Amino acid sequence: MNNEYINEQKKDIFYYLSLNIMNLSKYFNYVYTGFKYVVRIYFLLLMNRWFEFYRSYFEMCTIIRKRKSNPEQFRRYVWAPISALIVITILVIIKLFHNCYWNDRNDIIWVKIYADIIADANLHSNANWFLIILIVVCDWMILLLYFRNSTAEHIQSIIIDHRNECFQWPFKYRSMMAIDYVTDHGRKTFSIIFRFFLLLSICVVIVDIRTLEFLYLNIDKIYDYNNQFIGFIRLILTFINWKLIESLILVCALSAAISVSISQVFIAIGHVHFWQTEQLLQLNDIIKDRHNNKWQKLILIIRKLNQFEYYQTRNLLFICKANQIYGNIFSLSLLSQIGFNCYLILFIISYHTTLFYLTLITILCLIQMLNIFVIHFQIALINRKFYQSAPIMISRMATTEFHGKFLQTKLKLSNFAQKMHTNNRYGITYWSQQIVNTNEFAKFLLIYSQLIMFIQTNIIMKT
Repeated sequence: MNNEYINEQKKDIFYYLSLNIMNLSKYFNYVYTGFKYVVRIYFLLLMNRWFEFYRSYFEMCTIIRKRKSNPEQFRRYVWAPISALIVITILVIIKLFHNCYWNDRNDIIWVKIYADIIADANLHSNANWFLIILIVVCDWMILLLYFRNSTAEHIQSIIIDHRNECFQWPFKYRSMMAIDYVTDHGRKTFSIIFRFFLLLSICVVIVDIRTLEFLYLNIDKIYDYNNQFIGFIRLILTFINWKLIESLILVCALSAAISVSISQVFIAIGHVHFWQTEQLLQLNDIIKDRHNNKWQKLILIIRKLNQFEYYQTRNLLFICKANQIYGNIFSLSLLSQIGFNCYLILFIISYHTTLFYLTLITILCLIQMLNIFVIHFQIALINRKFYQSAPIMISRMATTEFHGKFLQTKLKLSNFAQKMHTNNRYGITYWSQQIVNTNEFAKFLLIYSQLIMFIQTNIIMKT
């Protein structure tokens, strides 16, 4: 009886172990599939295949939207890259935390084995915290872009499906077709990202070459011939640690590439929508038309004002949806990059490092400043463009005589104009708090300069 009980227990233990091993193998299979997807996106960037890059993003967004109806597809094509991203992030954070508090900056062998790129570049150890914050924010941005982007369908219908009906008739922006303008803007943005990404990839290859060169020149110090096991472990550690650093660069670069490319397409679409809506208020042709009498002109003007209200309401919904994703992403990237950028600029000016690290830090500074200043100013302009037509509408209403049956229309339009002119304006905001405008951008420049002086006084001069 006891033997039968023991055999049953052994069978149960074996069953649970085999089940856990199968689940673990399935998880690692997801991670492997995720790595393949990340590598695919990387090569699309590296080969300057802009259309496939955008299409892969929108395909992933479609799978996420349909995750309840098709959970297996979601697990395979979405959960897999997320698993890979989580694994990379955890390993990189552990490594950076270790380098920050248990490093030996004076031992060049230790620096190379543990891939302490901060110490190797002669940066302060606490700069590891900037990298930790950076990779966490990059992961957060990727999740927001894929899971919370309520404008993805609209952007996809324009840049992928090329649907002219997404815009107002006659589907033009100034002298060219609206679809062509948005597509061309997305292609040019991707071309700029491609150049940065190519330069960054060259730097990663140089990192590999420098690591191999160091191993070759210092193999006697790294590989202990008296204890070959320890020497082998050191070589494996060196390989793994440097690959983790490359993974950090890859994740941050992909996050920046996806967020910048999609946000630039949104900005281009916003300019088209707002410009087309503003054109509805250009009534000079109606007013100067001698073939229509006063009553006919009035009907045409009121029709234009009603169209303006309709399309401006659509623009309002569009920019409010956009604020939930692009406003949050912009705020996250701004908070994570501004301090790091100030420190790196002061480091370039005040400290000496190798030409390779000077080039790498300069590239990183340029990418950060692209977001801190260029995209910041673009968002201020798109908000300004959204409100630019409101004073024109009020002027048109003031010069239009609403008679009889049109008084109800006048009340409706007046109510709309009043709602548009509020103290808490609509648009892209700093984390749903304050709208981004040119005045706030000027204030930000002052804060940026003060932060540089603060870091110089409290960090640079004390080290």
